[in-house]
Amino acid sequence: MVFRIACLGALMLLGGCGAATPGGSEGPPWPGDLPARPYYEAAWRADEANAARQPLSDYLRFVCDFYNGSLLAPGWRLAQASLLRDADPRERVILEPKAACLGQILSAEWAKDNAVRRVDSQRIVAIAREIRRAAGGSALQETLDRLLHEAALWVAGGIALEDGR
Repeated sequence: MVFRIACLGALMLLGGCGAATPGGSEGPPWPGDLPARPYYEAAWRADEANAARQPLSDYLRFVCDFYNGSLLAPGWRLAQASLLRDADPRERVILEPKAACLGQILSAEWAKDNAVRRVDSQRIVAIAREIRRAAGGSALQETLDRLLHEAALWVAGGIALEDGR
């Protein structure tokens, strides 16, 4: 039930991905191809410990970095596109929103200040490696389902994703 609520909420917010949200006083204009900015603003406000350490503009910049990547990492957009490129079109319809939902949940936590976040870059790399291993077969949907379930429980109850992935 927790999984369905967390994923449904994240998927509902994905509807705003196509429209740019003005940057306002906290940072540059929001890229139109990222999940809706209000989701991240709410996540930032909900974590008082993080909000006390990290300005909203920094948090939003790190969200963009999560999706865009860097010289060292491709970013979630490229990783997700690569993952889905070879998927059967009938499966892609199912896999794409799951991968997007997982990215949204992970990015909201990864973008926080290092002192308070529960997902670091090493964990993101391990999760991406696990997803890549499952790509190209029926295991991909099962892997995304399991990771979404774990992420939803972790966000709702504060339990950590298992180490070592």
